Amino acid sequence: MDRLSRRILFTLLLLSGGQAFAAKSFATPTFILSPSVGEASPSDIDDYSSAAYLRIDATLFIKPQLGLNFFLTDSSDFRLNDADYRYYDSSNLEHPVSLYLKGRGIGVIGKWPLHPHVQPYVRADYFDWKLEARALNRTVGRDHGGSIGLAIGVQLPLYSRFGIKAEALRYFDISGTDIDQLALGWTFAY
Repeated sequence: MDRLSRRILFTLLLLSGGQAFAAKSFATPTFILSPSVGEASPSDIDDYSSAAYLRIDATLFIKPQLGLNFFLTDSSDFRLNDADYRYYDSSNLEHPVSLYLKGRGIGVIGKWPLHPHVQPYVRADYFDWKLEARALNRTVGRDHGGSIGLAIGVQLPLYSRFGIKAEALRYFDISGTDIDQLALGWTFAY
């Protein structure tokens, strides 16, 4: 066999092996459930402290690289650090105002299977949020709305159905401010 024929044969073997891997790995729709925890902070206001948050994603990958994502999220209190944002009761004692953010949403996720164990992704979300301000164990203000979010992250499958993920996310214009989030989570494929 001459050199050109061997290269063609080798290339065809590689291509057929890659197609067999793709057909075996991504032939059926995949459902991924992914809880994650992280830290959220307003990006353009210095008076807020960071807050912990919990997020649960349910993603259905209809195509190997494209999926539809549903999520629920809940943030613990963002505390306002400035004295101007404190609530005074009738006895003139000051109490910091805490903000609680929660909501649900839908998104579209695209991933790039760079390697079977490294899968970067991007996601665009629509977040239907509710914001509540509390002081003295009662609600002193409410706001709600919808915002667009963009995320970039990476999934690291460790076993056939279990993996971990890390992501950075920004939601735009939540009650006048942008919220940045960093999260670590687990992935469970079904």
